[in-house]
Amino acid sequence: MLSFSRGLENGSILRVRFTDRQDGDTNSQVAFLKEREHWALAEQVHGASVATVSSSGHVDLVKADALFTEATSVVCVIKTADCVPIAIYGESCFVAVHAGWRGLASGVIGAAANMFRGKKRNLRAIIGPHIKVGEYEFGNSDLKRLGEQFGMHLIGATAAGFPALDLSSWVFSELEKSGIQVDYNVDRCTSADERYFSHRGSGDIGRMAMLAEIEPRP
Repeated sequence: MLSFSRGLENGSILRVRFTDRQDGDTNSQVAFLKEREHWALAEQVHGASVATVSSSGHVDLVKADALFTEATSVVCVIKTADCVPIAIYGESCFVAVHAGWRGLASGVIGAAANMFRGKKRNLRAIIGPHIKVGEYEFGNSDLKRLGEQFGMHLIGATAAGFPALDLSSWVFSELEKSGIQVDYNVDRCTSADERYFSHRGSGDIGRMAMLAEIEPRP
């Protein structure tokens, strides 16, 4: 597991963790059993809806691909197997984002940035492990359409020379459009790195998770 801690401007601490195979399948009801009662999660549908999580862990939308909170001691959970987990944070709050190609096309990063409203100053993002362009073969017609709509920088090639989608490039460009600076990018490919579950690469049904929470001020 990779873990990151960041001090927020209000004195609290943001903690972001990215699990791997050794931590278990987060789809399993026994994974992270001791802390699971503090989890907040929604059904991820590859869209752009952002749910707000209350201090009790209540999620105001059943189906959402991003979770926003200012609450402390609530763990916002995003499950992934190749898509991009992103923690976007500001002075006293954060959004945990699940960004696959459909969510990116729907504008999930822009929707997440809008949750900060008047607190958009100094927004930063921590990007977790996800499938890289060298492993992400993609249909040529769909790839061309996405390139024409969102920029030709999305189009790449796999290691074997087949048409591929560059999720990393897409995420970076969407963050830049929303005025969000990349704090850290975990440069690991879920398909190529055996430490991770991969739906695309291995047909895995297991899932990793990004676990993000604000710890109370000391």
